[in-house]
Amino acid sequence: MKMLGHEALAGLCTLGVLVGVPWGLSHDRAQRPEDRELRVIALTGVKKDGAWTDEAVDGTNYWRKTFHPATVTLREGEEVLLRLSSADVRHGFYAPELGVGPVEVDPGHVVELRLKGARVGEFTYYCTVVCGHCHYGMRGIIRVLPAGSPVEVAAPAPPCTHALSPPPPGATLVEQGAFLFSDKGCANCHGKGGSGGVKNPNYLAGTVPQNNLLAEKMRLFEREDAQSAIALLEKRADLDALQSAPPFKSYPQFLAQYHAVHDLILNGNRAGKKDPAGPVPPLNMPSWRHQVSDEDVNALVAYLISQYPWEPE
Repeated sequence: MKMLGHEALAGLCTLGVLVGVPWGLSHDRAQRPEDRELRVIALTGVKKDGAWTDEAVDGTNYWRKTFHPATVTLREGEEVLLRLSSADVRHGFYAPELGVGPVEVDPGHVVELRLKGARVGEFTYYCTVVCGHCHYGMRGIIRVLPAGSPVEVAAPAPPCTHALSPPPPGATLVEQGAFLFSDKGCANCHGKGGSGGVKNPNYLAGTVPQNNLLAEKMRLFEREDAQSAIALLEKRADLDALQSAPPFKSYPQFLAQYHAVHDLILNGNRAGKKDPAGPVPPLNMPSWRHQVSDEDVNALVAYLISQYPWEPE
């Protein structure tokens, strides 16, 4: 008998979970009597779209419908009951600024959590379990409105998308890096083109590091030096062997920073906490050791060098 491929097997497993919804669900804890008085907001984790959605998900629509991340809306002081379930694989749910989670939600189980609108504002919730291709963009908004204010229906948040197509044969290293930066979800944390600005609650620096300044960190202050560095990566030069006759003045600093970035991509790094007693920052640099090659790392480095915001000539 022909063996099933991984994708086919994953599809059958997902279908098996969905066929069992809703009678296959079990609560991870008994519902407390006081919870019955709360407004219930049911969210379902969907791997393929990178969404905690408030839309109904079942075996008849999982594959044909695109599900959008839910915007959870409540008023200041209001308490609601979040009813979390998964349509496919294990997901995580975490709203650190509101003291919710992190919790893990397995398919076939329901996890219930209380959520209180402690203060007015917009707060981000995150998936904290690597669940698939769209994991790094699997987040949404919790809106807490002033008491008595009207509730406006939020526009649907976009689902997981990857705007770039795979680079054609013969693509430059920078083009390969641009694809990888999009495809691996790097832009979801580091911003478009590595421009930064993505909030990371209780992280030492406040936002995820901006990495389109890599050329500056490598002391590539001249366009010519940056282009030379990219050319070395493009032709797969033995960078360490060039130390005896460095091709440009700042080469030692470039090489040291290159090794630091290479190790960071392969090994990952946990975000340091600003307040030691506060919540764990939700966005951490994962280890890509088993998912990218050395050539992929070089492509990412070349792309980030190319993204430096040079002054107009």
